[in-house]
Amino acid sequence: VAVASELMKKFVVTGYPPLDTLMSLTRAACRARHFPRLGDKRILFFLPAARPHALAWWRRAMFDGPLTWAASAAMLPTYRRIADAIRQFADRHNAHIVVKVRDKNRDPGWLSEIGEVVGDKSWHPHTTLELLRAADAYVGFASATAIEATAAGLFQTSIFAWPWESVDVPEFQEFRQRFYMQG
Repeated sequence: VAVASELMKKFVVTGYPPLDTLMSLTRAACRARHFPRLGDKRILFFLPAARPHALAWWRRAMFDGPLTWAASAAMLPTYRRIADAIRQFADRHNAHIVVKVRDKNRDPGWLSEIGEVVGDKSWHPHTTLELLRAADAYVGFASATAIEATAAGLFQTSIFAWPWESVDVPEFQEFRQRFYMQG
């Protein structure tokens, strides 16, 4: 904690250039460009887990299932179960799910069963920003996209597949705790 506080004193806040275009994007224009057929239907922006293929085998097993080695395997939140729960939530609230993917992440093919899969179409303005501006809410695995969702003013939920203390750089843990858990 003290290390992070000292580290933050060395930074100068200059802004976040990727967000510079956000204020020029309107919800109506972004919805018309990407989802003209949806009208006023709610949109839930879902950012799947980044690069789950890069996890250690035991984390992938817990995260992606199926788990046959544990008696309580049916209760563990696998990647697919989490995505299915998001789908069920969207169905209950009559929301269209937009699943934002990136080629580098090697996302599983079954994501198309969860919602409409959209990749990067443009870099300026960035597709992610346009989709966030069009959306009503955001849900994703702990990602810097939560910063962009915050700037877009979206209600959001970040999912942690494992304790970040086990994978994160210690200097960033205090920030992540405040950002993701305290808002």
